[in-house]
Amino acid sequence: MTAITGKHLRLEEYLNYDDGTDNQYELVAGELVAMPPESPKNVQISLFLLVNFLKFVPVNRLSNKVEIVVAGSRATTRIPDLVVLTDELATALE
Repeated sequence: MTAITGKHLRLEEYLNYDDGTDNQYELVAGELVAMPPESPKNVQISLFLLVNFLKFVPVNRLSNKVEIVVAGSRATTRIPDLVVLTDELATALE
C-alpha cells in the first residue's frame, strides 16, 4: 500500500475526496491509500462466501457496498468485499 498524499486527511476530507477517476481509496491512519484492482481469485473467494452465506443469512443482512470507519485522530476506513450485518445495521442502511 502506498500513500497518495503527503498530508494526513481528516475523515470528512476523505469522505469528500474525488480525484475524477474510478479508483477506490481507503484511509489508513489518516493517509489516503489506493486500493489495488480486484484479483480474479479474490472475486472467486468473495462469490464463494456469498453463495454459502446465503444458505444461513438473509440476503438483506449481506452487503458488499459498506465502508467501515474507525474515527479518531488517525482515522481509518476499510472497504471489505463482503459484510454480514446485524439486524439493526441492516435496517439502518435500508
